[in-house]
Amino acid sequence: MRLFSILLLSLLLAASSAAEPLRVVTSTPILEDMVRQIGGNRVHVTSLVPRGLSIHSFRPAPDDVRRVQDADLIVINGLGLEGWMEKLIRNSSEQAPVIEAAARVTPLHSMGGHDHDEHDAHGHAEHDPNHEGHSETCLGHGPHDPHAWLDVSRVQLYVEEIRDALVHADPAGAETYEALGEFYLFQLRLLDRWIRKQLAVIPPEDRVILVSHNSLSYFEEAYGMTTLPILGFSGAEDSDPKRLAELTERIGSEKIRLAAYGAGENTRLLDQLVEGTDLKTVGPLNFDTLGPADSAEGTYIGMMTNSVMTLVQALKD
Repeated sequence: MRLFSILLLSLLLAASSAAEPLRVVTSTPILEDMVRQIGGNRVHVTSLVPRGLSIHSFRPAPDDVRRVQDADLIVINGLGLEGWMEKLIRNSSEQAPVIEAAARVTPLHSMGGHDHDEHDAHGHAEHDPNHEGHSETCLGHGPHDPHAWLDVSRVQLYVEEIRDALVHADPAGAETYEALGEFYLFQLRLLDRWIRKQLAVIPPEDRVILVSHNSLSYFEEAYGMTTLPILGFSGAEDSDPKRLAELTERIGSEKIRLAAYGAGENTRLLDQLVEGTDLKTVGPLNFDTLGPADSAEGTYIGMMTNSVMTLVQALKD
């Protein structure tokens, strides 16, 4: 009954759009979908990075300066993901508030390094009691893994940050943003439980995946996976011969059944390591992006659902 009430209220509030929708520009399609889920008809949202393209391969075009300049609100991931955003904003004559969706997330750091002591039971950051619910980023860069959206429990912090930013930018829409945000959080909690249930059928020793670059650390920590990345967080680093030799030895001596790669990734090194082995390869997975808007992977929830189903099925076979 409570779910029905939340859904009905959400639909009713979403139907009442603002006279002039809030113009929101996001860095990625994943953030675009999150803003749309929370903002409903009160927002007009577009992503700078096109669907189907990894953000690590994106280079801004001159037209992107105008899009940033015309925005009422800019939503980025943060954690050093958007290295090109600072220059893009600097080149625009107007500057809307810039919000880091991952501002409340305690990040993971170096390859394979997890800061467990800084997380609560769900990997959440300890909140600053003086935090006002929205933050403007300085667009700094650090040695963090930026792929925090691959842990659905951390995405709940994204939702809270985006919701509060929308309320701050458009106070008249507060009830809409809060109702839609609450329903989206409910959906994410269901998704998080579903992912855990799906992966629980795979023995822990079989949850080992060779990946092109270190993009799955949050997924690994949250859902009990082991990932063996060839390259670092961006996938643009130079290959390390020592690392390649170590991976080759592990592939030959350990129970590694699967290799996976993401949309837009260069798979040259992955292909070299897999060649001549029994490893099954799956991909491209849309972990860094979304599929077409009308596709099964056109939303964040759809993308995570389909990607997990693909991995689980491949690990079962």
